[in-house]
Amino acid sequence: MGAQFTSGLTGGITSVTLGLEVLNIFPGNDGNVNVYFEPVPSSPGLVDLSTATLLGTATTTTDYFTSDSSQLTSVNLLAPGLITLTANQQYYLIVQPGDSNTFVSWASNNTGATGNVFISPDFGATFAPFPTNTFPAFQIETAAVPEPSSLFLGALGAIGAGILSLRRKRNAI
Repeated sequence: MGAQFTSGLTGGITSVTLGLEVLNIFPGNDGNVNVYFEPVPSSPGLVDLSTATLLGTATTTTDYFTSDSSQLTSVNLLAPGLITLTANQQYYLIVQPGDSNTFVSWASNNTGATGNVFISPDFGATFAPFPTNTFPAFQIETAAVPEPSSLFLGALGAIGAGILSLRRKRNAI
């Protein structure tokens, strides 16, 4: 399942939490769900896993033929803070089961988020729009990313402190 959303935040993604509903058809399934991220291109089309970046994996624990839509599942991010969001930009967040015997959907609501929902009838090979008034429940947290001008000023200050330290050492000799 995929969700298109507009970010209200700017910064590196530090955590992602999903409201997942997972159903394991056969005992022994791992319950792993891959979580992907993709910026929406200027001409948005369907979600495309071949161009998406793997954010990480969410591991769920469910029993044989049971589901639990109330659980909030944290995503084990591969590189926290590396992938960034920009406010007012559109992105896709995509979940895909780790194996074909595990079925997953997001718990959803109709408050606090808007966007398009996409579903895959063929385990992530293709996605199609799904008309709905609800939206998958998820939360993304970010850390501020310094602007290039701030990085330049910080580097300039460090160089200046180094030069001042060298002068003091020379004068002390």
